[in-house]
Amino acid sequence: MKLSFMFSCFLLLFNSTKAQYADDLINKRHQPQDLKKDIDLVRKKLEKEHPNLYWYIDKNKLDQKFDSLKLSIKTPLKSVEFNARLMSVLSAIGDGHLVSFLDTNPLTEADYIKFNRFELPPVFQFEYRIMNDRLFITKNLSKDESLAPGTEVLSIDGEPVKDILTKLKRSVQSDGYNETFKYALLNFGQFPVVHRSIYGWRDTVKFDLKLENTVSSIVLTTYKPENTTVTKTASPGIVDEFKVFPPDFKVAYFKIGTFNDVGQRSDYKHIFEGIRQNKANVLILDLRDNMGGDYLRCINTFSGFIDKPTAFIRRPVELIKGAILPSMNKQRQQQLDFLKAYGVLYPVMPDSNTFKGKLYVLINGGSFSATSLLAANLQAMNNATFVGEETGGGRNGCTGGFYINEILPNSKVTIRFGIVPYKILDQSKVIGRGIMPDVPIQYTIEDYLAKKDLEMEWVLKDIEKNKGSVN
Repeated sequence: MKLSFMFSCFLLLFNSTKAQYADDLINKRHQPQDLKKDIDLVRKKLEKEHPNLYWYIDKNKLDQKFDSLKLSIKTPLKSVEFNARLMSVLSAIGDGHLVSFLDTNPLTEADYIKFNRFELPPVFQFEYRIMNDRLFITKNLSKDESLAPGTEVLSIDGEPVKDILTKLKRSVQSDGYNETFKYALLNFGQFPVVHRSIYGWRDTVKFDLKLENTVSSIVLTTYKPENTTVTKTASPGIVDEFKVFPPDFKVAYFKIGTFNDVGQRSDYKHIFEGIRQNKANVLILDLRDNMGGDYLRCINTFSGFIDKPTAFIRRPVELIKGAILPSMNKQRQQQLDFLKAYGVLYPVMPDSNTFKGKLYVLINGGSFSATSLLAANLQAMNNATFVGEETGGGRNGCTGGFYINEILPNSKVTIRFGIVPYKILDQSKVIGRGIMPDVPIQYTIEDYLAKKDLEMEWVLKDIEKNKGSVN
């Protein structure tokens, strides 16, 4: 009887705690003095534990940004509002792996119903594609069925799209000064999410639109779709694909959708063996929309392109010698253990089926993290043609590996950042940018809606043109 009573009390306390978390995260306005304490905590945490904090911004400028953020908070803010302001400072650091977010995983369907988050506000009633600083509708979820895919959004509530995108980009992270990754994230379904974090929840919105030569305006209001459920946005490009083109071409195509081990093999030895068995002398390596993942899978792929032991990144002497983190604390031991376990301190050994033919690498703004490290090393070898768009990940390296998560006590915003510095040996003189393509490819909205693959079209034409010169 006593045990049953205690268990009931625990359940009540647990459910109460969850309900309080939901209210704090969604509805509660936090006092300025509490939010300023959270800002101070973020600053101290980064100063103490981020190994590349001042890679792209000097300390004085970053201090000024934190100070300005504190001064700007004069009224109570919801967590989502505070997070948008905080991210505008964190994004200036230039670390694509440094993020702040609201952890909605503990929220239940009942929480969403309670706080009316099953409603579809106007900005969420479209799927979008950003191209050349222009915003297009690619899917219409509104009640106005006359709005066709390909319609351009000129302004939202009277504000030009160009100005809106400028504000949104300030609240999206990337490596260095890169912008293609920002656009990739916004195009992966984050445009309405980031827009709401900056502009708030708007139940009525006016859109100025253009289709062909016709300009029009429409006012949409929030509505509740039927059969609503809690869904999470899926990450793009998680499927791997390998195929060999007709025998007379001897061309192999290998798409790596992710380096995360999503029910797939842990290495690609079978791929390089398949390339050799098919006697393919041309390989198209598709790294588009590969956001990175497991470092071991990445260097296992690299092993298929080298014929001698080769360093993938330089030895991170600032960790080994303690130049940044002087004392052997728990965190630094975790860093060193990670470096040893993942072979970061040692050269990569070549695969027995190393590919030595003509290599094309397809890249875009969704090529990030470990994927960019692979692309940068392949580019440094000077035997590949890169086709597409500047990668979202940095050309010279990134900060990732082992991650720290910190939940800010007042706003409940979570910050997350890596503490292992990755820098490739062949450093580019162009600072803060991704891997630049040898052949830039630019899409129109018509190309996108027609599902054209302009990178592959160019590569196949180039292969055909140089067919006789490839041994």
